[in-house]
Amino acid sequence: MMLHGDNKLDRIDLRILSQVQKKGRMTNVELAEAVGLPASPCLTRVKGLEKAGYIAGYGTQIQIEKLGDVPIVFTEVTLADHRREDLRNSKRQSAPSTKSSNAISRAAAMTICSSSSRAACTITRA
Repeated sequence: MMLHGDNKLDRIDLRILSQVQKKGRMTNVELAEAVGLPASPCLTRVKGLEKAGYIAGYGTQIQIEKLGDVPIVFTEVTLADHRREDLRNSKRQSAPSTKSSNAISRAAAMTICSSSSRAACTITRA
């Protein structure tokens, strides 16, 4: 990984991130070919990007529509205080099925949506 003094990634690191984001299950050899590196230096860069937190993990996208009717649940959470620490703690205590949570305003501190469809999780507040 080629981090510079101001922690910017070089063009190869950005290519790696782009490829991994598109197809996280590709082999290191496939990734190396896609970004124009030999396999060993490519793996070294990937490990560096993981260690530095640029790659937080690898996941699977599920077509939720295939499961049939899935309820979408919205919950408004009002915090006693609006400090960053309180917001972080409330997100940590969310149910495992929570797919997203967003700060809406100071009046409604957070909206939690239990659906994989972010478009379905949009709430407007009067």
